[in-house]
Amino acid sequence: MRSTDHISDSIVRVHLRLSDFHIATVIVLACSTGTWSVVIVLVLMSTPPVYRRVWLHWDDSHNCDETTASSCAFKTALLECPIEGDSSRPLSPDTTLEVPSSRAEYEQVQNIIEREEQKYPRLLYDGVRNMTIIKAAPSALHAQMAESLVSHISNAANSVIAAYISGQLQSSSAETFTQDSGQGRTTREWDTALYFRQGTSFTLMIAVEVAVSQSHTSLQRAISWSICALDCPLGITLSITELRRQPGAIRTMYFSSLGEAKSIMAEYEAEFQRQLGSHPYGPLEHDGVVWFGNVRRVLLDTYRKPEDDCSPDTLLAPCQEITLVADGEYVGHAISENLEDFVLGDCVPSHLLQSRQSRQIRQIPINFFQRQWFEEEFKGAMVRTALSRVWRAISIRP
Repeated sequence: MRSTDHISDSIVRVHLRLSDFHIATVIVLACSTGTWSVVIVLVLMSTPPVYRRVWLHWDDSHNCDETTASSCAFKTALLECPIEGDSSRPLSPDTTLEVPSSRAEYEQVQNIIEREEQKYPRLLYDGVRNMTIIKAAPSALHAQMAESLVSHISNAANSVIAAYISGQLQSSSAETFTQDSGQGRTTREWDTALYFRQGTSFTLMIAVEVAVSQSHTSLQRAISWSICALDCPLGITLSITELRRQPGAIRTMYFSSLGEAKSIMAEYEAEFQRQLGSHPYGPLEHDGVVWFGNVRRVLLDTYRKPEDDCSPDTLLAPCQEITLVADGEYVGHAISENLEDFVLGDCVPSHLLQSRQSRQIRQIPINFFQRQWFEEEFKGAMVRTALSRVWRAISIRP
């Protein structure tokens, strides 16, 4: 790792027994000459919880980056060092941790989270790789873009469907599925998906995944599982890469009342909105602190089920990879509204399109993508994400 830009915010592999811990939170990333260190707070499963700090080190001689970190030589030190006066912190939004573990260990921790009725973090399991996937709550940017993408697809498709066929696309968010692939039981969930509904019959047609500063491979695994394991014909992913901010520059801001804090937040929002005029894809900053980094890249990819059957552990390659934003500038000027090949046949089960007339309407384009709605939704969600980060730095002390 040569610079902080090369380090993934999204995935850290922790080679420790999952059954010993309730949750893992990355809280510090520090650099010294030739060596990178990650400080992780682990909550031991006890009553009351016991907080420990663990340092994980890896050597730069392995030329590690976000795609090869799992193969780096890890060593641990300073184990079981109590953290005085600490309290449980949620994972930062959009964080994903991968922890090698057995299915039994995953289920043990999942049962604890269910008993405590916690919505987040979400625990999923990759039975092929024997890996528990810990997902934090989505940021405003993540949630907004997933909802917007599905909303515009369903609105455009349903306006065409209504003219020819009885039924409509209907969205579904964060459904969890467990399936045995023959190599292990896998538990996954999507961000959102679209079913074709006709009466009480529902057919899965489109799966959608959105990722903010997440590795491309992990995003591929998620959408590939929906297509190959759940027989979803089409997958669409939106990958957003935000350049690393400087978390060390953030200090707690103290206010005597909530009203005072809200007044300051209104100033922050006005300043962020003003900055969008000169740099619409970040950074958003205030008093020298960057609250949302520059958007390095936004990719819109489509995935299709191959003609031959694919096993649940197949890692599909995208059929199309469309760059919308590069280095803080919108570059998707030549994108067609239906992404060249998104048609009515992608939205309706094939058995409903068998007649001669139906086969003709199968190729009607579904024009859902326009730059205007994309930029409006994206910019608004950037501001909301930045403001949520400001709120996390505020403390009210009457």
